Amino acid sequence: MNQTTTSPQGEKEVFASRVGRVQSSAVRDLLKYSKAQGVISLAGGIPAPDLFDSAGLREALAAVVDSGDTAAFQYGLTEGEPVLRDQVAQLLRLRGIVADPTSILVTSGSQQGLDLAARALLNPGDTVLVERPSYLAALQTFGLAEASIISVPSDEAGIDVDWIESYASRHPVRAIYVVPNFGNPSGRTLSLTRRRQLVDLAGRAGTYIIEDDPYGELRLCGNPVASILALATGSVAQSRVLYLS
Repeated sequence: MNQTTTSPQGEKEVFASRVGRVQSSAVRDLLKYSKAQGVISLAGGIPAPDLFDSAGLREALAAVVDSGDTAAFQYGLTEGEPVLRDQVAQLLRLRGIVADPTSILVTSGSQQGLDLAARALLNPGDTVLVERPSYLAALQTFGLAEASIISVPSDEAGIDVDWIESYASRHPVRAIYVVPNFGNPSGRTLSLTRRRQLVDLAGRAGTYIIEDDPYGELRLCGNPVASILALATGSVAQSRVLYLS
């Protein structure tokens, strides 16, 4: 990406240095192929078109328009509509998470949530630990926040928390990013034992855990594993876990 442009007056305008390090989004580039004729792309999380409730969406939209209430077409609350946040809280309670609607922020997908988390938590040079391999778009977000990204080995039980413990005993760690259920792109699920280890680490070291759970509802067999946030509830680590879904 070119870091400089020329103004109409012929003067060079220099963008912020972080912009010069921005690369094209790998996810965006992959999704281009999903639009190609005759291609069934397995590279992105693209739902089957026939699963969309078009009739239900059309009915809901019509009900809002016909009600005469124009509030839906005005600026809404930054944190999200209260009714929606209450419904999200109810969903989270079904997942074993004690959630209050006032602690929930509605975003335009987890990607915006990751961006907000990075802006709120990370200073340039802060260390973020991620599983190897990890979600490409999250890496790009942390990189734009000028964090130092360290990849952590993993196995069939998920990210190696013993490795993290060893590293954290020698270096400050600001945050750990995990996709605990059917991780992207490995497909692995973080074991209950390792989730508890992360909660313990967050409580002792004050490290933030960014728990990204977009796929937890897609389990086809076996029993769900308690979320890191649910395990942290009531402990000193609770305020150190950010849950996205």
